[in-house]
Amino acid sequence: DLHSFPTRRSSDLNLFVLGMFLGDKSDLDEDVYAMFQKNGSAHILAVSGMHVGILYACLAYALRRQRRIIANSLICFILILYLLLSGIAVSALRAEIMIFFHILARALNQRYDFLTAGGISAILILSVNPLAMFGVDFQFSYLMIFTIGIVLKFFEGFFQKIVIVTAVIQIGALPISMFYFNYLSMATFLVNVPSIFLIGIILPMAIPEIGRA
Repeated sequence: DLHSFPTRRSSDLNLFVLGMFLGDKSDLDEDVYAMFQKNGSAHILAVSGMHVGILYACLAYALRRQRRIIANSLICFILILYLLLSGIAVSALRAEIMIFFHILARALNQRYDFLTAGGISAILILSVNPLAMFGVDFQFSYLMIFTIGIVLKFFEGFFQKIVIVTAVIQIGALPISMFYFNYLSMATFLVNVPSIFLIGIILPMAIPEIGRA
């Protein structure tokens, strides 16, 4: 009825936010998830390297006034906790390994190399689980990482890189997406660009929702 409509809307929103933050889609309405799949934006409901990267950026900003050793320790602890809560997805694990190398490089005043960190993370993951290389999430994640790492060397400027990264992700993911899912939505290119920016806004705001879930 009309009186329960706001409650249902609020509940659906909480489930959506929880699903985006932790990759938990078990309580999400099937029609809603199907809609995301058809427009090619279902990836925002799965914990990925992008989610981990946004969380890392938020934590680094929030703890920027703390002593480096305290800030780094808190960041590592929260990221590990987030990885465990989200089910240790390969793409999230890859992102966290690369972030740990980034933190280590800054602590030692050494240059951080994006592609090298990506390669080491792949070796570490495959050394523990060699069969991971046959998983679609592993292939997606590392195809994107190495494509982005190569392409970004030719561009400068923060916003320019964001646009290029978004385009590269969409184009680079097409072959694997079509191979595994036999589906291509032309709306993908229009939907994913704003969705990435929205994730950057919604994800930090989603943290309080975890306490209410």
